[in-house]
Amino acid sequence: MRSTSAPARVRTPGAWIHANGGLLVWSLHFLVVYTGAALACEFGWSQGFLGLSANEAIVLVATAVALLALVLLAVLPAGHPVRRGDPETNVDRFLVWQTRAVAALSAAGTLYVAYAAVIFGDTCR
Repeated sequence: MRSTSAPARVRTPGAWIHANGGLLVWSLHFLVVYTGAALACEFGWSQGFLGLSANEAIVLVATAVALLALVLLAVLPAGHPVRRGDPETNVDRFLVWQTRAVAALSAAGTLYVAYAAVIFGDTCR
């Protein structure tokens, strides 16, 4: 049996949500982009702003917001800062690594969704 002098901390649901928050951002981006494309087709919006179609404008804004959220998620630590000598340092490092890996995967997915929405978004039928 292993004995440690430090009390065990219970991970909160907030740490799990932060570590997997990239998937939530990616999902919300997907929802906004394709709902926006459907609304643009339904209501026949031809011009958005700066010469872009409404679909392209929605994709541009949603993608910029999602990528900013993913960068902030990857840069800002969840919970307490990692301290040297802490028995749970490996757990903390894993959560940081997981957060950054999920954010990077979600950024790639977000860019793919944006690309597909711009290429196929103005093909209303």
